[in-house]
Amino acid sequence: LPAGLPAAFRGIERLVIIPTSDLQPGVRTRQHASAIDAAVSSGVQHLIYISTVSPRPAPDNVLFESHFTTEQKLIASGAAWTILRMSVYTESFLDAARRASASGSYAAVPGAPAAYVVRDDIGAAAAGILTTPGHDGITYHATGPVSITQPEIADAIAKASGKPVTFKEMTAAEQRAGMEAAGLPPALVTGIAGFQAALRAGAFD
Repeated sequence: LPAGLPAAFRGIERLVIIPTSDLQPGVRTRQHASAIDAAVSSGVQHLIYISTVSPRPAPDNVLFESHFTTEQKLIASGAAWTILRMSVYTESFLDAARRASASGSYAAVPGAPAAYVVRDDIGAAAAGILTTPGHDGITYHATGPVSITQPEIADAIAKASGKPVTFKEMTAAEQRAGMEAAGLPPALVTGIAGFQAALRAGAFD
């Protein structure tokens, strides 16, 4: 709860703020702002925020909007700051990879490639920023070593599993219908759909 944050942050010199998971409109932005305000009031000297490689003003996209607004709040906070912008997690398609290796088919909406990054690498980068000097006022981009397309992901699954996997093209409408059929909350469906549309447009290339 926001009221408990100042006491929790007291005595901390450097703090990593990781984005919250609530994708209801406006919630994430308020949560991040509360964390920044509490940290500053508690005397935290350096704030490190885990952002995205494509933050932007986007009222219709809670992911990009919340990251953009948080970055602006952080920069204006008066504390020393560092931003670590992450690309798409490689882990985000592990479940799909398991299904694809079992079925022999990988279905996705085609579009621009993305430089997927492993979570552990982002964690290592954040730890390095947290524990070493010289990062004040710097924005880092944490991406994978190469951008890959959805068909290339299918090929990688086949190579890793040793089983043939073909790429099956689907539409954005089919993707959304699948999420709705799986029972995901409407706000989450909208958030993921907006994220996927930005990915296809090259936001993480």
